[in-house]
Amino acid sequence: HSNSTLWDLVNSCPETSIFASLAKNDTMFYNLLRDAHQNVTVFVPSNHAFKRLFRLGIIPEHDIDKDLLSKVLNYHSVIGTHVSDDLIHHNTIVSRLQEDHLGKGMHQRLRLGLDQVHGPSVNFFADILLSDVLAKNGVIHGISAVLLPPPSIVDILKLLPTEFSTTAGALYRTSLIDDLPSLFGHGLTVFAPSNRDWEKLGWRAGAFLFSDKGKDYLKAILKYHIVPSQSLYSDALDRQHDQDYKDIGKENGMDDPSGLPPGYTHLQLPTLLKDAELSVDITRYERFLSFRVNGYSRIIISDGVAKDGVVQVPNHVLIPPCRHHGSRKMEEEGLLQSQKKVWQAQEESTDVDVEDLKRILEPFVEMAADEGRREEEL
Repeated sequence: HSNSTLWDLVNSCPETSIFASLAKNDTMFYNLLRDAHQNVTVFVPSNHAFKRLFRLGIIPEHDIDKDLLSKVLNYHSVIGTHVSDDLIHHNTIVSRLQEDHLGKGMHQRLRLGLDQVHGPSVNFFADILLSDVLAKNGVIHGISAVLLPPPSIVDILKLLPTEFSTTAGALYRTSLIDDLPSLFGHGLTVFAPSNRDWEKLGWRAGAFLFSDKGKDYLKAILKYHIVPSQSLYSDALDRQHDQDYKDIGKENGMDDPSGLPPGYTHLQLPTLLKDAELSVDITRYERFLSFRVNGYSRIIISDGVAKDGVVQVPNHVLIPPCRHHGSRKMEEEGLLQSQKKVWQAQEESTDVDVEDLKRILEPFVEMAADEGRREEEL
């Protein structure tokens, strides 16, 4: 197919006639596929994939909104020719869809996965059925599902109640759900514990955190799971350009200006919880990935791309490192002992002691209360 353009290939295949018809209705995308001087990767869904969406009423079969059509088509395309041997070096890849909720001029990413049974996939659910159909101006990969631009982080949590109803409920209970929109437009990383992670704390700790007396402690924990102004993926860090990270800023050697270099990367990420950072260690090589937070928590589901950032799922509720009031040795040792006991209880799925949890979180709760009082005085 070396003499054919992407448009020639898509238009001549009976199994991709719906994609071709939709592309023809978007002048810019149509011209992109026809331009022999372009260099583009296109993930092309089969007719069956589109018919399934039409049947479910997710997108209309006729008279699709032009803005929606443009977003959907651009989300299926990536700048550059990425054959399958290149894709294995990426856990995510930047699409042509611009998404200002991620930051001015930022583009939405696609998640690339490799299932041992079903093979390579895009955004969890779209299997790559046909790879490396080369054209004069790029390459086509045939996929089993249509790639719709992802919803917001909050909507993802609400759409998956069997996994995240506790985290979603906690965001509502602490009113943090109302604060998240103010963070849009800058990128956002949310480490979202699953329902099973919350259960590892035990029923006593859970009952306390979701009680009136425990609400401020619950809020401190949730703040520690939210990284503002940057979206951390397992292979890239998208952030506002005015931030300076001395240990990042390298290209990953492939074609992603925000990409983390292959091998080992260590990051200290600020959170909404004042003076409490997340310590992140990522080791990756092709499809191998080790993604850990604070040393003891593994990311078990990575790179849930969202409209306003990314969701990472740890295997524990993340507890901030203990913060003692002064330099008294006994106090410091007591806090460290409480921290160790909480981590151990989570690992062994035994009940976390409520007093240990309160001892660790109290300095953060008191600091937030002091700030609240100062704001009221002003």
